[in-house]
Amino acid sequence: MRRSRSVARGASWPVALLAMASALAWSFAATTARAGCQIAVAGAGYMPHGLLVAALAPDQIRITFAGHASFMVESPEGVGVFTDYNGVVRPTRVPDIVTMNPMHSTHYTDFIEPEIKHVLRGWDPGGGVASHDIKYKDMRVRNVPTNLRDLGNGRLRNDNSILIMEAAGICVVYLSHTHHVLSPSQLQPIKDADVLLVPIDGTWTMSHDEAFHIIDQVKPRVVIPMHYGSTRALQTFIARATPLFPIREQGGDVAEFSLKTLPKPTEILFLETRFF
Repeated sequence: MRRSRSVARGASWPVALLAMASALAWSFAATTARAGCQIAVAGAGYMPHGLLVAALAPDQIRITFAGHASFMVESPEGVGVFTDYNGVVRPTRVPDIVTMNPMHSTHYTDFIEPEIKHVLRGWDPGGGVASHDIKYKDMRVRNVPTNLRDLGNGRLRNDNSILIMEAAGICVVYLSHTHHVLSPSQLQPIKDADVLLVPIDGTWTMSHDEAFHIIDQVKPRVVIPMHYGSTRALQTFIARATPLFPIREQGGDVAEFSLKTLPKPTEILFLETRFF
């Protein structure tokens, strides 16, 4: 894994991250409001968010935080899965597989590049229950249906999905826009998570109580926060996590993992982001 720096218990979180929080949130909102997720895709080039790095070893995966709720998860054979693909927060290359959820336009798009081989929507446009379990080269991706908050549009049950990505013997679980604690049947498929990607806004997705409850149930080796929401939510999450887990700041947007280098016990790993 790339070099990272630890945050001592009781220490203040790096000032740069907190200082950027409000500006990043405003920048992302302004971008989507000005261009619109649907418009921004047309003719838009990929925005580099990290340096190109060497090929992975057979036992490694790479996770790159593109921002907000979007990650690129890459396998040793170079398969790329990009979460909550929306046309604004972009990977450095065309992914092989993209996932989406329908809560906000910052989490999906109707404009899909033809080079993308698999589009996994976390909901069933026909009104049923989304069901995905695909294997592409050395990457397996499957979903666990969850619920959304009812905002008066009739969407609620089975309208979002947790994504499970497996490669190189490592299980990465992406909680997406889940709005509740998990039932036993939803929890069971993610119990083997090595890396858990968790929204920490505390309001728009799950509460911090719910987030920490799921972390405690799953006991992953690494928790990577996403979907920060606000400076206050970020500070609140860090304050609550500090007595419970080691917290590390990566100092970049990319982390590489193998089973032999995953930490024990659970630690929180913050990756840098351009979008809040």
